[in-house]
Amino acid sequence: MPITTDRTAARVLDAVRLSGRASRAEISQRCQLSRSTVTNLVDRLLADGLLREASPDPGAATLGRRGRPAQLLALTPQLGTVIGVAFGHDDLRAVTADQSGAILHEEHIRLAVEHSAPSALDTAAGMIADLIAAAPAPAIDSAIIIGLPCPIDSESGRVVSNNILPGWIGVRPAEELSARLGRRIQVENDANLAALGEHSYGAGQGHSSVIFVKVSTGIGAGLILDDRLFRGSRGASGEIGHTQVASDGAVCRCGNRGCLETVASAGSVLNALGEEHGRTLGLTELTSLLEVRDAGARRVMSEAGHWIGGTLAALCDALDPQLIIVGGALAEAGSELADGIAESINTYGRSVAGRPAIRASRLGPRAEVLGAIAAGIARLRQPAGGEFAIYLRFRHLPVEGDGRFTACAVRLREERTFITRDQLRIRVIETARVALGS
Repeated sequence: MPITTDRTAARVLDAVRLSGRASRAEISQRCQLSRSTVTNLVDRLLADGLLREASPDPGAATLGRRGRPAQLLALTPQLGTVIGVAFGHDDLRAVTADQSGAILHEEHIRLAVEHSAPSALDTAAGMIADLIAAAPAPAIDSAIIIGLPCPIDSESGRVVSNNILPGWIGVRPAEELSARLGRRIQVENDANLAALGEHSYGAGQGHSSVIFVKVSTGIGAGLILDDRLFRGSRGASGEIGHTQVASDGAVCRCGNRGCLETVASAGSVLNALGEEHGRTLGLTELTSLLEVRDAGARRVMSEAGHWIGGTLAALCDALDPQLIIVGGALAEAGSELADGIAESINTYGRSVAGRPAIRASRLGPRAEVLGAIAAGIARLRQPAGGEFAIYLRFRHLPVEGDGRFTACAVRLREERTFITRDQLRIRVIETARVALGS
């Protein structure tokens, strides 16, 4: 390709990347190119395997248009893939997707995450390596986002103390995984990722301000404010599980007394129900009891919801969200938890703007890993800064010719799979200088 055409093709690729999927008409409008130019470039990019035809959005034909919806285009995995990994309390889930959000591969295994951080990280690294190896073609750019069920200090990258993973305290998971894989890793709190997942693909779509509350072994909230994830100054926003709700309550694992987790987490609900039944119960048994409308099970779930709703009522008064989404293992057991939350917010909330809607999670146990995919796509959709133009130029070079030029081109081809976006920018500059003899 001539250099000018490379740059134009790069603009087309960037237009598709920034939107995830786009029609030829949308590309023409965004790039200020004629439709014939876009058609020629798209045909060439399709033939080169850099673009693919994507399925239209459901209902696209009814949005003010008649007839069939326009054919959408998306980047192929060769130009960028996203890997999302979510550590649960006792499991590990991983997903690979392209930049349009199309799922390429998904894995889920049982894993004792809390006992040994090095062992769990080794397992995760192996799973990520397998997903990379299973990709249909090497990607010139990728994003790997990891979710953990504990707060991460955003400045140091360390897992903080007083969390449900005591074996992870002081560990820098992003640094550890980067050392194992040789790639940049981003780590996020699981409730934050679940909020992103529901906002992008689930019950929160179309809402700009959302609170996702996860009720499981612990209790945490992810906050989407004005369509952006709010993390706080050190990444510890939404840690509502250690809000004191009973000054004379039970001692919490954090060392304080009467925290929300001591009365409303999955463990506290199961303990209360176990005392009634005279034996230890699990979530599966709780679900079965709720299905037959067992009075005791319904009561303890409703009470847990009331405790959580009382805490959320103050948060709602401060933030004025449109929607609260209730998820996590305890919420999946039955609707009584969300009902109790709604009743408490309606009783104690004082917002003059009205009460937020309360909905159950639509994504269930996949909310966190799909949130990781959403976070990774957002990172890859940042302006490309010229990488695509350089990549298009070098990928068509012959293997024969000037030794210096060929060596640079081959090195770029071979190594583009293993470098980050920032490293790629540096390599592009170095390669161009050497290739041009400067």
